[in-house]
Formats: sequence, C-alpha cells, structure tokens
Amino acid sequence: MADGQRLALIKDVAGTNVYDEKKAESEKILATSLLKMDEIKNVSAPACFSPHCDLSSRISPHSSNGSVPSCWQNLGMIEARLEKLDKEKQELSEYYALDKERRSVFPFFL
Repeated sequence: MADGQRLALIKDVAGTNVYDEKKAESEKILATSLLKMDEIKNVSAPACFSPHCDLSSRISPHSSNGSVPSCWQNLGMIEARLEKLDKEKQELSEYYALDKERRSVFPFFL
C-alpha cells in the first residue's frame, strides 16, 4: 500500500473528510449570509427614486434647500416604530415571566 493510500485511509477512518465537507458547506453558507447582510444594509439605506428627489437627497439626509426628503423621514419613522416595538416586546416578555411565576405560586394560597 502506497503512502498516499494510507493517508487517504487514515483520513477516512478518522472522519476528517466529513469534517472538511461540512466546513466547506458552512463556509459557503457564511458567504451567502454575508452577501444577504450586505444587500439588507444597502436596502436599509434610503434610496428615494421619486421624481421630486434629486440625486443629492439619495446620498445625504439634507437636500440642497435644507429640507429633509420624504424617504429619510420614512426611514426615521420606521426606526422609531422598531424601537417602540422592541420596548413593547421586552415589556411583554417581562409580563410573561411574572405571570408564569404568579400562576406557579397562586395554587398554594388556595
């Protein structure tokens, strides 16, 4: 048996081939995820394509006349709403935890 064949046999027995395959698959998934994250970041930056916005308003939140274009205002409203929803989500999870505790303790007082 040649050295290359022995090495291949040892790798097969040790399971390194499976590890290498899983690693390659994970790296491919990671690369895909990073591409999707970049797409999301690009989408979250407002790109107003309405006829009343000029090119400078697509880059900067302030247009040449000093007003804020509607696309940036909408982004601000969305971010404010997301913050509010995150706060409500946290309050709801705290309520569920307290309610669970109350339900577990309440039967003992009857």
